[in-house]
Amino acid sequence: MIFNGDDDKPRQNKAISKFTESFSGSFKRLSPNDVDYRIYNKDGEIIAYAQVICVYDTISKSKQLEVLADKAVRVTNKMMNPIIIWAFDDGIAYIKLKNSEGRIYHKEGRLFISYHRDRVIY
Repeated sequence: MIFNGDDDKPRQNKAISKFTESFSGSFKRLSPNDVDYRIYNKDGEIIAYAQVICVYDTISKSKQLEVLADKAVRVTNKMMNPIIIWAFDDGIAYIKLKNSEGRIYHKEGRLFISYHRDRVIY
């Protein structure tokens, strides 16, 4: 798992742009102490919030899709269509957290949530 830093912002912006283009939406990057993005529909109404996780590998080589548990909780606490987007070398994957299932585990002193590949949209 790669922890996102300032160097990841261009990759995150590219991923959120690709995601919002699919429905003619737009986005706004939020402060570092908030979730990554607020997402708007084509009419400018807020429809979701998203965390973007940078993964420096291809989609096909990725065995599991994971996120730090605190990032998933932060976006879920927004209460409006929480989404996790993974930015891969060759595209994006995403999951709508509402009613999703994942596996919680401890690694490197942190809690992570791993999502099954069959529950994720590519």
